[in-house]
Amino acid sequence: MVGRILIRVLVAGCAAIWAQQARGYRMELGRHPAELGISASVREVIEENRATQHERTQGKLRVSPRLDWSPGLRLAGSIVGTVGGPTMQARRSGFFHWRQVFQNRSPALDLEEIYLDGAWNDFDFRIGKQRVAWGKLDRFSPVDVFNTLAYTDPFLLEEGERRIGTPSVRATYNLPDSVGFQELRWSVVWAPLYLPYRFPDARCELDFSGRSACIAERWFPPAAVPPSTFVIPSKLLPGSGAGGLPDVSVPLTFRVRNEAPRATLRDGSFGTRLAGRVSDVDTSLYYFHGYDSQTAFLLEAWATGTPDANPANPLGVRDVVGHTFLRPVFRAIDLWGADAAYSWENLTFRGDIAFVSGRPFARDIRSLVADPTAIAPELRRALAALARGAGATPVVLPDSFVIRNAVEWGGGMDLLVRGWLFMLQVNQTDVLSNSVRLLIRDIETRVLLTVRKNFLAERLQGNLLGGYGIDSDYSFLRPRLTYKWNDYLSTEVGYLFIAGRRQSLIGQYRRNDQGWLQVSLRF
Repeated sequence: MVGRILIRVLVAGCAAIWAQQARGYRMELGRHPAELGISASVREVIEENRATQHERTQGKLRVSPRLDWSPGLRLAGSIVGTVGGPTMQARRSGFFHWRQVFQNRSPALDLEEIYLDGAWNDFDFRIGKQRVAWGKLDRFSPVDVFNTLAYTDPFLLEEGERRIGTPSVRATYNLPDSVGFQELRWSVVWAPLYLPYRFPDARCELDFSGRSACIAERWFPPAAVPPSTFVIPSKLLPGSGAGGLPDVSVPLTFRVRNEAPRATLRDGSFGTRLAGRVSDVDTSLYYFHGYDSQTAFLLEAWATGTPDANPANPLGVRDVVGHTFLRPVFRAIDLWGADAAYSWENLTFRGDIAFVSGRPFARDIRSLVADPTAIAPELRRALAALARGAGATPVVLPDSFVIRNAVEWGGGMDLLVRGWLFMLQVNQTDVLSNSVRLLIRDIETRVLLTVRKNFLAERLQGNLLGGYGIDSDYSFLRPRLTYKWNDYLSTEVGYLFIAGRRQSLIGQYRRNDQGWLQVSLRF
């Protein structure tokens, strides 16, 4: 119903624009120029595997106001409203909470940015909720750590649109040229409040038959959900020495918990960037200290049960259930990095590199409860506590993340030939001094390729994005075609293909292949 209404709104708006050739909304407020940008879209997704979680028709409306108070001072912002889409189990509506990781909201509002810009002579600043983009690479820059990302729709939305604005102060000063250096710029960014990354919700509960049934949004990471049952081998059960005991299957429930990092001035983020040109090379140096934008989670477990004096029950406990809880973890990192870009004729070379100290790296949550022998002492202790009438007892699991230092780098090359744009990029993460199996490999190499070409007098654009994880063995492909009917109306059709190992960062979504059709209006 909502999708039909939005489609009618788009059609009516398109007809009005086509007839009147509107040029956007420009006005004056108290003799100050103002502008209001508006865009709307409707997207329909068709899942290739109908057994996976579905998506509803998505409607999106973005409003971007701007007020030029003076030649050197302006106020700008952006707010977006969304209804439907991947969020099928919405429990609330309204604005996204700034401090919560797991959120299912529809209709939802997000204040993407709102900031005050100022510029005087060689000094400029920006104050407010803003996006800070660092690095030269087209996407996935190792030094781009100031803003976290939303993972509610991770493949169809571009990285810039998924970026969560952070309340911060950014100041830049243009330094005088020195020997060998031109266009020197020194920037300082301070974010007093960290806004965490954003994920959809998920939960697994016992049904009427006592089995665990899971409800998870389409893009909740499968690697973060433990199995629905946990099998305790008979050899680990009390009294197993007598033999003849069967294995015991314990149903597992699953819940997510929202925990925000501390919000004090001491826990804010700080970064600085020194940029300039050396000959024909555009280069920058970076330093960052603050909470990491990379995701990590902690899995906790409890066991419940009722004592059973029946001698036929070797456990001495009945109605045993395992309860697992997933909560985000936040760790402060130190990052030192650099980037460079160089253009030669129709070629552009880019490179970013960073050393990260104290970064949390996630493990596959499913692996933590896959081997009962690894937690055998905990299982025996928990069963004994339940048999004594404890009712509930914690079960200590292996760490679901580790803290390691890492070196991350990426290199890219852009080639423009007869209107064809080829963008090849290689990224690598080297996890240092690690002996624990992670969701990524200790040396994780990824190759990305983007191909773009315009046809039919620039009205039709073809765009192909593909990626391959060499070490983790996963791949994805996202071809799409966009046709611009005029300056305001466009339609897009595309397909998302995902393949790879279940135990990999991208391959865990391999059942989520899908096509989509989108109609967009912008003026």
